[in-house]
Amino acid sequence: MTTQDKQLTQQWVKRSVYDCMEKCSKYRPDLQVHVSEIEGDEQMVKAKIHINGAGRNLFTQKLVHFIITSMTEFSN
Repeated sequence: MTTQDKQLTQQWVKRSVYDCMEKCSKYRPDLQVHVSEIEGDEQMVKAKIHINGAGRNLFTQKLVHFIITSMTEFSN
């Protein structure tokens, strides 16, 4: 795996959004995204989002697709 095959970002998100992203990461392995919590409290989380199989050109597209999927399929 080269460095272009794996991209990451760190973002502050609401706890409810992080929970949706975590479920999506677990139950949709086909998206090739891993989410982990760096720090946080009851309301906000600093999330690290790893996207495998995406070079620089596809990173933003895959990130947006992952967030939309998280919020539509896994929101409470």
